[in-house]
Amino acid sequence: MPIPIYPFNAPAARLQLSIGDERSVKATFRSGVFDGNSATPKLGFALDAPTEPSFNKYGVDPHLNPGAGLIFIDELELDFLKPKPAANPTPTGGHWLFGPGRILVGGFYTTDRFADVYEAQLEELGAASAQSRAREISGNYEIYLVWEEKFYEVAPGTENGLYAFARGSVLPADRNFVSVTTETGVVYKGVFRYAKGAVDSLGLGFGYSGISDNVEHANNIARREGMASVPKLSYEAVLEATYSVPINSHWQMQPDLQWVIHPGGSDRHPNAAVLGVRSTVTF
Repeated sequence: MPIPIYPFNAPAARLQLSIGDERSVKATFRSGVFDGNSATPKLGFALDAPTEPSFNKYGVDPHLNPGAGLIFIDELELDFLKPKPAANPTPTGGHWLFGPGRILVGGFYTTDRFADVYEAQLEELGAASAQSRAREISGNYEIYLVWEEKFYEVAPGTENGLYAFARGSVLPADRNFVSVTTETGVVYKGVFRYAKGAVDSLGLGFGYSGISDNVEHANNIARREGMASVPKLSYEAVLEATYSVPINSHWQMQPDLQWVIHPGGSDRHPNAAVLGVRSTVTF
């Protein structure tokens, strides 16, 4: 959808309320409403969205009204068992624990109009059974969940230790190209370097994006009509290993290795290896 994100500015209003203490449990509720048509949509299913970014060249053309599209985002976050940082941490030989951690559940709703993804896909492919105009669906939404937890530490009150995380989201399959996403993995901080401000970390992760059954069905119809070049879509997944190491207090390097399964969401292309490196300088 045409989400307002840099460099596309958008008028918005945001509310945040918190209660409790993260040393035990802190609950935070966030709610915001954003102009929903500040950028071009990536896949083009949002019907009222602009077709090119030049419509709002300088980011000063607000039109915050339901007819032009609004995005509502609500989140409830729980932060718990976060200890006070230790002034002089003492290694204890390592121990397993539950927490500190964070759980967040949220969702968005947009008032924009969207094309039926099945009919839009047939139209995009040029299938014989495509309608002259895809059916319009009012609104779109997503529900997502984020969980992060620390399970092992060497010294209390430090960032060193083993962390696990998981994220997932679901969207209606009749108006979104991707209807399910999930990510999970583990990160160990303090593999070879333990000093505060110079901790290295090793991470292993897995990500999955499930293509909408409606899109897959449209591709199947197109193939049955004789369009043999149309791929069979299902999912894309990635396995990742990454290592982040501070070279000094201002420079950090992070090599990264990924193994991509079903690139592009189909088995048309072989699985791919991606090797990269990120360099971060702060000053």
